[in-house]
Amino acid sequence: GLGVARLLLYLGDPDVDLTPGALVADGSVSNDNLIEVSALVQNDRGELIDGALVRFILTGQGRLSKTENITRDGVASTTILAGTSAGFGSIAASTTIAGTALASNADNTIAFESLGDEPFVGEGSSNLLIAVILNTNNPSSSVELDAEYTGELEALVSQSDGTPVANMIVQFELDGNVGTLYPQNGLTLTNSDGIARAVVTAGSVSGAGTAKASIIIEGQTFNSDSVVYA
Repeated sequence: GLGVARLLLYLGDPDVDLTPGALVADGSVSNDNLIEVSALVQNDRGELIDGALVRFILTGQGRLSKTENITRDGVASTTILAGTSAGFGSIAASTTIAGTALASNADNTIAFESLGDEPFVGEGSSNLLIAVILNTNNPSSSVELDAEYTGELEALVSQSDGTPVANMIVQFELDGNVGTLYPQNGLTLTNSDGIARAVVTAGSVSGAGTAKASIIIEGQTFNSDSVVYA
């Protein structure tokens, strides 16, 4: 007789002789440890279905290489990527067979932990850190600049564990029209110690100003830090 059409989730390659339950990824997902997830689709006669569109549903942290894929030999796969936020996530899946919706069972989900160390794409907060300080040669003030005393801005870009990041673009900007920045476009690269530098001089307008340093990745702006000067 006819059975029941099924969509089963597996870690790695599927085993048609095994009915999986709740699965937990072995080890944390990281930029160096990606986890493959496979969905096996069978019709009510137990036959593997080709050409079914499987939608993978991610809840929580992490990221999927594909949120949809087509079954070949009854199997559609995706890869769990680390994403940029550490934490836990889970995956379910769904498809439609002959007009009937089919989903992985509630007790056949895949759970994982992600380190969130994937390189960032897009604007917002990356998994890198930036801290900016102002060094002046003014013996009486750490923030005051004038014709005699200039300031050097230092921005340190590091990973979350404190490791410096070299060859990262940093954008320096002055707010408040106070002071003059060199280089004028404010763009510099971090050195082998993860430090980018720019010079700020007093300029012709008196008052307080703010210097901001931001991480630039593929032309887009990420984490920033700022320091006040006068």
